[in-house]
Amino acid sequence: MRSTEPGWIAGNPARLSASSGAFTAWIAGVFSVLAIGCASAPGLTPITSTAQRMDFRGVSVQPPQGDNWYTAAAQRGPPGTLVAFYKKMGDWTPEHSAIAGLRLLDLDDQRFETAEELGRFMDQVFREDHKRSTRFNLIDSTYAVDASFGAICVRLHQAQEDREVPGRAGQRFLIDAHAIRCIHPRSPRYLVDISFSERRRDNRASWWSRGLQEEVEPYLNSLQFLPLE
Repeated sequence: MRSTEPGWIAGNPARLSASSGAFTAWIAGVFSVLAIGCASAPGLTPITSTAQRMDFRGVSVQPPQGDNWYTAAAQRGPPGTLVAFYKKMGDWTPEHSAIAGLRLLDLDDQRFETAEELGRFMDQVFREDHKRSTRFNLIDSTYAVDASFGAICVRLHQAQEDREVPGRAGQRFLIDAHAIRCIHPRSPRYLVDISFSERRRDNRASWWSRGLQEEVEPYLNSLQFLPLE
């Protein structure tokens, strides 16, 4: 079965350029939205069927697998976001959070002929974001071509340091992001960004390496393309 979700944002996709701050801003915005102490807080809805696909404008995904995943309320997301998923771990604290997201970004006049070209651009965007940022420090950014989706796609891993978490000024947090970014095969104007990010204090072990990868990878790999209209 499929469900048709309204998504987080109604209206036009967010625009992306090499000077947009699109990815550091999205990470900061979503972690701020979801920095709450209780998974029963207003605006979070538990996922009851991880087998049911979710359809949005231009894309379809299967939710992350496993227990204690939630979707956030439509009005709470940064621009360009179609949906975001929030994980409530057993050892959750406000200092350790995990989210998965799906975005549709408008490339305007920017076009890419190959996945390698897209990967270089994505790496440039991420690095340029950090040059302007006073909050984030870049640790690592890598990408690889992924031909498994029948589109121009790259798979990325990005790591950064965050020293301005609200209420935790001066404390060192680490953010690890795993993402797949594709040019929509039915319209080269649009970029699809499906991702997972984990933010934690630098003295806490990563959930990704403790089994969360097995819940998130099926979500990332479930991406399918639908008509944009």
